[in-house]
Amino acid sequence: TVMDRVTPSYTPTLAALARALRDGPDRPSGAAHPGALVVAVQKTRGLPPLPQARREAEAVLAAVPGAHLLIDEEATVDAVEEALGEHTVVHFACHGDNDASLALLRGGGLHLASGGTLPATRIQESPLDHGALAFLSACSTAEPHPGLPDEPMHLAAAFQLAGFRSVIGTLWRAPDSPGMAAEVYAALTARGTRPPDPTASAAALNAAVRAVRDACPAVPTRWAAHLHTGA
Repeated sequence: TVMDRVTPSYTPTLAALARALRDGPDRPSGAAHPGALVVAVQKTRGLPPLPQARREAEAVLAAVPGAHLLIDEEATVDAVEEALGEHTVVHFACHGDNDASLALLRGGGLHLASGGTLPATRIQESPLDHGALAFLSACSTAEPHPGLPDEPMHLAAAFQLAGFRSVIGTLWRAPDSPGMAAEVYAALTARGTRPPDPTASAAALNAAVRAVRDACPAVPTRWAAHLHTGA
């Protein structure tokens, strides 16, 4: 298949890709990074519970010792937004959606504690040029708008346009499972033998997708939704 022969990656705009490839004093390089942030929300008002969110957070924390955790009621919009400015690697395990309203075109949002939502517009307007990798393990974070399929109006694009070099998102309602995250961080850290290398995120995701595919070849909904955007 194609994924066995290439490492897929996408970009919302050529300018965003050029910025992601740019080297500079404020851009982390290789494995150098000041810290990681993990956000996990198991229960969100009006939405079904995510019982695996804690296990996913624990898998990331095991792979990235010293990561800062915001879980459940700690993960308010204000707390998450403040923490985003302090970490170069961020991982979300929560509910997400893509706004299908042609009247709004907001690109959806991440649903956090107390019913709060972190929308794509708020992310895109944030100065996050220090960002190296954002793993959006939530539903539809890279889903195209149904009425404008060629326009990059989704959360993954918002994170990259805000400054994150690499973003991992999902094309539809991905299953609540820590397996994909565990595989990605295992590849990023060479099975725990080094700090995570965000510049290897496209290859890490490709390896993880193939590993989960090999384990569940007849269930593409478990692995085919994830994609990488950026550099």
